[in-house]
Amino acid sequence: EMQRSLVGSEMCIRDSLDTVLEDITSNHPLLDAIGIENTYGSVKAIFATDTKQLAAWGTLNSRITQELAGTIQEKDFSTSKVSAFVPVPKDILDLGATYIDTYVRRILADALAYALEDGFINGDGNGKPIGMLKAPEGTVKAGAYTEKTATKLTSLDIKSYMDVVAKLAKGKGGKTNNITSVDLIVNPVDYLTKIIPATTVLATDGSYKNNLFPFPTNVYPSEMVTEGTAVIGQLSRYKACLSTGKEGKLDYSDQYQFLEDNRVYLIKAYATGFSLHTNDFIKLDISALNPAEIKVTLNQATTV
Repeated sequence: EMQRSLVGSEMCIRDSLDTVLEDITSNHPLLDAIGIENTYGSVKAIFATDTKQLAAWGTLNSRITQELAGTIQEKDFSTSKVSAFVPVPKDILDLGATYIDTYVRRILADALAYALEDGFINGDGNGKPIGMLKAPEGTVKAGAYTEKTATKLTSLDIKSYMDVVAKLAKGKGGKTNNITSVDLIVNPVDYLTKIIPATTVLATDGSYKNNLFPFPTNVYPSEMVTEGTAVIGQLSRYKACLSTGKEGKLDYSDQYQFLEDNRVYLIKAYATGFSLHTNDFIKLDISALNPAEIKVTLNQATTV
């Protein structure tokens, strides 16, 4: 019976990467919104980086003269590996394959989720994804992409906020992006102490009105964003891929911590993340963000 339990555990663990991804996205809304794609063994991504180009007008019998210069780029992410391991005392293996599978997946899923969030936000491209806070078209020093310059935002009034949103509409090569809503990533402390006060007002009936952005905005708290900093953009424009590669599935070893009498479970995967244009995401400095204010104008009639 014990042998069948261990065999069942091995089968569950080895085949549960997709389930780990489900756990990650269900418990981490930011990663769910980004939409991580499992590429099932592929370690290269191919994508187009075309700029705005126009076809040519002419008469019915004229020659076709306009050549469109499309650009195809290849992104190799086999050099970006994310991994984690967790030791499990062999004594609890008696509890059965289902319990062990749930226990291991939960711990590894959380570890992967935090690593992916950090990489997708802060990664410098040197053995990591190119994070949203890095300039994908900027200078690369020793394999690392440079940090974006922060735009200071002290108020969420309509003029200040829409000036930032308008930058997102300026696509690559003269293209214009259709912006119908934006995503804002902030540190959880800043969300409570800066974003909520800046988007909440006291109504005349004594109740508070919350989430009052001047433009449709989805807010995602993330511990991987430092306090005083925020990221704004459209998460759908971030390309995130995760691949098991040839050796990347969940595995285990009874030898690594033999003297501790532990079985060590390991997850290893290749991952990449990048945006195509620097303006896809904007770094914000919200350290001096002011609370919302209701301005009242008094029109007083004068009698002659």
